[in-house]
Amino acid sequence: MAERRPPRVSEAILGLVVLAVLIFSIPLFYGVPAYALGLVMFVSVFGWMLGYPYYLRRRGVDLTFGRAGLKRLAIESGWAIAAWVVIAVLLVAIGTAIQVLWPRLDTQTRFDRLVEYGWMSDSIWLYLFVACTVGPVAEEVFYRGFVQKAFSQRMSVWKAVLLQAVLFAVYHQVGLYAGVLVFVMGVGVGGLYAWRKSLWAPIGVHVLNNTAHCGYIAWIILQAGATPQLGVSLDDAYDGGCRVIEVVPDQAADKAGVKVGDVILKLNETTTPNTGALIDAVGRHEVGEKVTLTILSGQADHPRLELPVELSSKMSVQRRRMYEWVQQQAQQQHQKLVDEQDD
Repeated sequence: MAERRPPRVSEAILGLVVLAVLIFSIPLFYGVPAYALGLVMFVSVFGWMLGYPYYLRRRGVDLTFGRAGLKRLAIESGWAIAAWVVIAVLLVAIGTAIQVLWPRLDTQTRFDRLVEYGWMSDSIWLYLFVACTVGPVAEEVFYRGFVQKAFSQRMSVWKAVLLQAVLFAVYHQVGLYAGVLVFVMGVGVGGLYAWRKSLWAPIGVHVLNNTAHCGYIAWIILQAGATPQLGVSLDDAYDGGCRVIEVVPDQAADKAGVKVGDVILKLNETTTPNTGALIDAVGRHEVGEKVTLTILSGQADHPRLELPVELSSKMSVQRRRMYEWVQQQAQQQHQKLVDEQDD
């Protein structure tokens, strides 16, 4: 059997270029159902991350996970747990420091919204499963087992670790704040791979990290499902009630007939002079419970109305808002393509 050779930098660059093309093509699919968008992302991106190294390995490139066996896996699992604890502490410390030093730093990105769309959809279990299993394996195989190994043939190991960590952070498209944290994570697992000469421990760290993160998000979603909302946005500066400036389609207020410009005066017998009072009043009830809103309407023939409302869940409102955002992105993308064709 011929001796395997290490991966070349040119092969790593080709892999990164194709990956970038796949990632930046994702906006073309905005507007499709969340499960379909998830499949497009996972099959194309993770498929390439696993498929390309596998193809190279079949052609004689040295790309392996490291020695297996129960004893070795047990040892690597122990190192994975220890490394994850250290990395998690570092991430919390660095994240806290950034928030203290730059409290107004904007971390919301298009990709954040896209991921949130997935969490807010019925495809949550698909996202959870992939984010905690296939995702960590694919990313470790590609960035540590392939890219880092290729770069280390042309530079020192730690330069290769830092370079792949930068590329790893850019790949996630999560803004400056989260990007720094992803970079730290990339350095941690890259250093672990360089030390252990095996992907088992980095994969373990990655799985633990993503599982903790997904568990936290799942908890937020479960809480959102039990939190009642009307599905409106209010003018905080308005004095004398809660003036509606947005009505989320197909949610509680919209179904009851609340319009933009209406002023909510009471919920049942509770006066709502400001936004905080209305939020408190809604929070005393349950999702699906029926309440009565007293509103000051802009309609000349019905200036004061009492509307029965069945409260929506925060989850339902967020899903609808996310749906509207994704549809808007799809329309903008379509218009951009039309404009480019006209030019």
